Amino acid sequence: MDRKEELRKYVSKTKRGIEIGPYHNPIVPKRLGFNSISLDIYDRATLRERAKKDPLIDWTEITLIEEPELVGSASNIKDLVTTAFGNERFDYIVSSHNLEHIPNPIQFLQGCEEVLNPGGVLSIAVPDRRCCFDFFRPVTTLGEWLEAFFEHREIPTLRQRFDFASLFAVNDQKLGWSLDQVRLDKLPELVHDLSAPFIEWRRAIDSSGERDQYHDVHCSVFTPFSLQLLIEGLAYLGLINLQIIDVAGPSGLEFFVHLKHREAMLPTQTVELRHHLTNLSQQMIRELAGPFLPKNANLVQHFSDHPKSDRTIVAIIALYNGRRWIAESLQSIIAQTRQPDEIIIVDDGSTDDGTELVVELARTYPVRLLRKSNGGQSAARNYGVANSTATLIAFLDQDDVWYPRHLERLEEAYEKYDGQKFGWTYSNVDRIDEDGSILCKSFLDSLDSPHPKRDVFSCLRCDMFILPSAALLHRRAFESVGGFDLLLSGYEDDDLFLRMFRKGYDGVYVQEALSQWRIFSSSSSYSFRMTRSRKVYAEKLIAAFPDRPSQALYFARDVIVPRFIRNAAGDLNVALRERDKTKFRSSVEELRVLSSRLRPHQRLLWQLALCGLWCFPVAYVLRYVVRFLTVCRLLGGSVFSPIRSMTN
Repeated sequence: MDRKEELRKYVSKTKRGIEIGPYHNPIVPKRLGFNSISLDIYDRATLRERAKKDPLIDWTEITLIEEPELVGSASNIKDLVTTAFGNERFDYIVSSHNLEHIPNPIQFLQGCEEVLNPGGVLSIAVPDRRCCFDFFRPVTTLGEWLEAFFEHREIPTLRQRFDFASLFAVNDQKLGWSLDQVRLDKLPELVHDLSAPFIEWRRAIDSSGERDQYHDVHCSVFTPFSLQLLIEGLAYLGLINLQIIDVAGPSGLEFFVHLKHREAMLPTQTVELRHHLTNLSQQMIRELAGPFLPKNANLVQHFSDHPKSDRTIVAIIALYNGRRWIAESLQSIIAQTRQPDEIIIVDDGSTDDGTELVVELARTYPVRLLRKSNGGQSAARNYGVANSTATLIAFLDQDDVWYPRHLERLEEAYEKYDGQKFGWTYSNVDRIDEDGSILCKSFLDSLDSPHPKRDVFSCLRCDMFILPSAALLHRRAFESVGGFDLLLSGYEDDDLFLRMFRKGYDGVYVQEALSQWRIFSSSSSYSFRMTRSRKVYAEKLIAAFPDRPSQALYFARDVIVPRFIRNAAGDLNVALRERDKTKFRSSVEELRVLSSRLRPHQRLLWQLALCGLWCFPVAYVLRYVVRFLTVCRLLGGSVFSPIRSMTN
């Protein structure tokens, strides 16, 4: 992992930002074109003098130290910015190895929140106490931060100075190391005995001047989950309004956290909050215990009553007005023979009382409920993944059901094929109706589509039918393509798996039906949002796979356009049957756009057919002509898709 690239994840040269403590190795230097200002405790002259005394800093780097526009403590970032720039707000703040030094972190976070634009991001790099000289120090608690805040603390305490010195550790004479270098048979060693730090404490007590002097030490000690626990606790208490949007690492001795203004609501019920904080606390204990276990030890077995591999699984349900189905879906998760390590339900701005039912179920089941404003299923799923830590991701739609061995069977493939380019495993499904009655067993067997997908043609010519509810994804593959496309609220599954396929990831298909896929007239598969999303996805595919006559490749003309014409023609047929003028006009326009990309003779036939679709009576008769021509492949299509086109 490139640390500068990670810290610049939410930065661009067109954005206005602040870097805290860049010293001799800035992340967003002005000399490289970044529109940034810097904040440091010292001015440039002092920084250069300090750098000259450090044998680890090359002289060429000293000359690159820039003059900070803001000079002072990062805890006072709000006042410093206001004094120098008035009410100006910034798009990002980058802080590398600064947070752990700050005596009053809450004041610092509040200040960052104040000077950031509503969409601004605070990106932080901090040392992982498991990978540096803080190894023997306990992680910082919320109570310690609260105490510093209400005391208006400006310098480290004598206890912090004592702990920093007395527990200072090295590993093989190194101050920092990677997590895989921590072994039970060769743990880090302490550098000092207790006498020198204790003498310093006594001297400070006897001298008020010494006691009030600033000493640069680590005031806080973190692991990734311990910092998340602190941030969530502060947000719940109303002291900050920031949320973590991304955590990366550890990489080497550090990890990275990105925060922005909170959009999702925090748990409001005691039960929800307890489960939420319990999950973070348990994950923190797991990560703290990890380095102390033998190399091949199964960590999860130490915290669970059922055997698992070292892989972990999160089950995620995106919930929107799903009270009718959510209990059955959740119970199918609880009934798994291979229990997930995390269960997350993301309420995507529901207006019914489905979340109240989830809260009641959480009294019995280990469910974590997250709330956010409505943004669609893609955004809700991504949000669930961002707030989880498991290596494998299992989505379940709110109206679908898993069979008991769903996770067990899908995970088995990872035993055989797990590798850097193994991205997902998925299974067949049984199709059920609104009431849960079986309509078709092993539904994918009835489709003219190969499984698993082995070439782009198979991914493009028809719907892929790798259903999220029937798949188990590796986090590595999911995150490598940025998750679900937020512009899509239909076909987002095809889009995701196609992008992972093109990225080089492989999938394994399980012939056995391991879940039930519920499809009915009022489900999202038949919604206007699905139709609109289909248009967006078609345009996205055409842009990604343009025709290349010089290579005799016509993906758009011969593969993509015929696929979506079938669906649009199906929608037109339904609109005429149901006398739906809005859907009628939308379908006609979609067909006009798509047919313009066909072969000349096909395009001409479509233009002639569409000319007659100027009013309902004429169109009602011509729909049979359109169906006949499409079935006969004269209009660039084939037999209608029985699912999304609804022509049967």
